Amino acid sequence: MCIRDRKVPGSFFRREGRPSSDAILSARLIDRPLRPQFPKGLHNSIQIVAMVLSADRENPPDILGIIGASAAVSISEIPFNGPVGATRVAYKDDHYIVNPTFAEIEGSQLNVAVAGVRGAIGMVEAGSEEVSETIVLEAIRRAQDVNDQIIDMIDEMVREIGKTKAEFKPSLEGDEIGTRIEDMIKGRLAQAMELDSDKSEKSAVIKALQDEVIENLSGDYDSKLVSDGFHSLEKRLIRQRILGDGIRPDGRGLTDIRKVSSEVGLLPSCLLYTSDAADDTPCVDLGGRRII
Repeated sequence: MCIRDRKVPGSFFRREGRPSSDAILSARLIDRPLRPQFPKGLHNSIQIVAMVLSADRENPPDILGIIGASAAVSISEIPFNGPVGATRVAYKDDHYIVNPTFAEIEGSQLNVAVAGVRGAIGMVEAGSEEVSETIVLEAIRRAQDVNDQIIDMIDEMVREIGKTKAEFKPSLEGDEIGTRIEDMIKGRLAQAMELDSDKSEKSAVIKALQDEVIENLSGDYDSKLVSDGFHSLEKRLIRQRILGDGIRPDGRGLTDIRKVSSEVGLLPSCLLYTSDAADDTPCVDLGGRRII
């Protein structure tokens, strides 16, 4: 800096910039499997900071970030239904590689990251070439086997150095709100989900029911809790319809695929494709890029 000449250059950042794309994706990878393990109704502000202090530039740090975050919360006093284990598996040259290096990932036919609690998978993030379903399932199985070993290690840490968990009692007010919402609109909400109209019309009907619920109950309860209660009922009805009737929210069955069309030659070196329910019209560069 040219302090002597009383000049301060303007070509440098005076504050920290936004995270890189890799950092954002890693943060999402950590958040996705951990967030559902906090007790429902826990509204305390919780921040997990995963900082890479040292890296060999050969092994990806994102999986270690999930494990470290899981271990940190597990040994803390924060209520948590973990631990969570995480593993990446690559498939290359007819071999499975557990927690591959960057170089091994680069030339692999399958790259899948799996996170979950003991006996249950909570997240699968994958990219691959065209491989068989058997290969994918075997990679997931192997990853979850390693996850169980990681969970055993974290459980041992909890026994050795873990703090006593803070007592958490969910508010009974939420159950009371849920009961009143069900009494008020459950039948009409179920009927709205069965409408054969387009997405926007169905959404408008459901939004009108939500506004009605908030207007009628906001005098007795916080409007945020009322809105959460409505979405909880909506989610439960959607789940019941999928598992019980085999119908997804847009009316498709469990094995139905949307009608997709494509066109080449509209733009240089691009493939234009559309879906009957898509809100955008993506253009895919034939070299591998995707532009929306």
